Amino acid sequence: MLKGRKFSEETLTKMRYAKGCYKIPEKMTKELAYIIGVCLGDASVLKATYFNKNGYKYEKYVLSLTVKDKDFLLKFKNYLEKVFCLSNLKISRVFVKKFKKYYYNVRVQKKEVVEFVLNKVTNLNWIENLPKEYKKEILRGMFDSDGSVSIDKHKGKPVLVIRFGNYKYPETFEKLINFFELKYRKYKKEKIILFHFVGEKALHFYNLLGEFTIKRKDKIVKDYLKLRGGGKNEFMGN
Repeated sequence: MLKGRKFSEETLTKMRYAKGCYKIPEKMTKELAYIIGVCLGDASVLKATYFNKNGYKYEKYVLSLTVKDKDFLLKFKNYLEKVFCLSNLKISRVFVKKFKKYYYNVRVQKKEVVEFVLNKVTNLNWIENLPKEYKKEILRGMFDSDGSVSIDKHKGKPVLVIRFGNYKYPETFEKLINFFELKYRKYKKEKIILFHFVGEKALHFYNLLGEFTIKRKDKIVKDYLKLRGGGKNEFMGN
C-alpha cells in the first residue's frame, strides 16, 4: 500500500520508532538545547530510589514540567517528542497547592531518556564549546522557565527579571549572557539570585531571542514597542 510513496525524514523517524519506543539523540540540535535550558529552570529531572512495603528497592526516573502557560508546555512537549521520538506524550492538569491553581503538566518516565538529560544538566562544562545558535536556545529555555516581564510603573520601561534558587545554574546563565555581551544588574536576596534587565538592556535581550515563547510575556514587550513607535530592530541598531 505504501510502495512508491515518499515520506519526510521526520515522518520516517517516527515510523521507525513506534509507540512505546524512543531514540537518544546523537548530536545537539536547537530543540535539544531548548529542552536542556528548560531543565535548568522549571522542569525537574529526577532519579530516585524507593522501597516497597516488602523492602524491595526500585528506582524511578522522571522528567517533568508543570507550568501555568499552555503554549510553553506545548512547545516543550513537542520538542521532547521530536528529539527523543516519543509518541503522544500526555498533557495533564495538576493542582498546585502552593498557588491553589490547576497547572499543565507533561512527563517522561523512560529511564534512558531521563538519564541522558540528567547527565547533561549535571555536568554543564560542555555548554562552553557550543555554537552560539545552541547557546541562544539554552538561554531561551532558561528564560521561558524562570523569567518575568513587566513595565516599570514609574519609568515606563520594560523590565526582565530572572530568578534562581539553585546556586549552580545562575553561573551558567551569567556565562551565557556575558557571551552575548548583554548588560544587566545582578542581585542576591537571601538564597535567591536575580538578574535584572531594564529599558534598552531588556530590549537587547528580547532582540537576541527574537520573541518570547509565552505569549502573555511577549505581548508586554510588543505593546511597549508599539507605544514607543517602532519595531524592535529600530532600537537595537539592526
